[in-house]
Amino acid sequence: MARHTKYYKDPKQLFSRPRSRLNKIFSHTQNLIQLQNALRRTFPGEVYVASLEEGTLHLITPSASLATRLKYRQSAIKAAIESVEIMGSQNRKTTVQVEQINISVRPSFSLPTPPTKPAIVPTPQAARHIAETAQYIEDEPLRKALIKLSKRGEP
Repeated sequence: MARHTKYYKDPKQLFSRPRSRLNKIFSHTQNLIQLQNALRRTFPGEVYVASLEEGTLHLITPSASLATRLKYRQSAIKAAIESVEIMGSQNRKTTVQVEQINISVRPSFSLPTPPTKPAIVPTPQAARHIAETAQYIEDEPLRKALIKLSKRGEP
């Protein structure tokens, strides 16, 4: 009889080992969330903590005006971030030391909204003029588009 091997591990087992990669990623994420919450208490708005590496705090904001306001309040932001205790290596609580703050502007992306009004239909006379003009156009795609447009105005 064939032996069934277990291809997955229990999530509790993955998170319980302090040296596992998943545990390191999870604790780093928790630290960034704590820093984000401290930042929001000091500076409410759309400001996000991207990373904290070697004393450099990287913040992301959607507008340049908000980035400018952040630059003027760097000392308050440093004080707020340095008051937070995070889990360091070997699961010890440590305080954050911020030497430099980098701020990036990343505008929020939104899809263009479809037009709400229907296209304007040309009058029969305008459609006739468009069709006549289209006969003399040498560019094939443009001629086809003009003919298609002229057919919208036909009764």
